[in-house]
Amino acid sequence: DPRRYGAIFGLASASFTTTMLLAVVLAPIMNRYLDPRGVLLAASLFLVGAGAIALLRSRSWVEPLSRENAIPGRIVEVGSIEV
Repeated sequence: DPRRYGAIFGLASASFTTTMLLAVVLAPIMNRYLDPRGVLLAASLFLVGAGAIALLRSRSWVEPLSRENAIPGRIVEVGSIEV
């Protein structure tokens, strides 16, 4: 939905910045206690978990466009009926 692009890009930007800063803070700590393979495994597990959470959460609040919330001036197909 184009009306949500600003919120989506803002959330993505904040998420990327937070993740990078956390990586900078956690890298020396992880390197002190784990070998390089352990650090890569921990980072991989974190990214897989974050991706799974994002995938599962994204389906719960997205609603398809209908006649009530359609963008004015834009043709939207609902089934076989054009609005």
